[in-house]
Amino acid sequence: MTLGGSGRSVGDGSPRVGDDVHLGAGSRVLGPVVVGDRAVVGANAVVVADVPAGAVAVGVPARSRMPA
Repeated sequence: MTLGGSGRSVGDGSPRVGDDVHLGAGSRVLGPVVVGDRAVVGANAVVVADVPAGAVAVGVPARSRMPA
């Protein structure tokens, strides 16, 4: 799992991960994105956009889907 920011020392370019989030093996969360509470990020997914609370994000780039 990789969490990556912008590398700037000023500003908030790092990802924010909510409570009770499951990040799969090899997943990457890049840039100033928000992963909401109780979200699930699949193995090897590359997250470059916000993931809503309770959603499942899979793929490269990751797409968020709400469970049925």
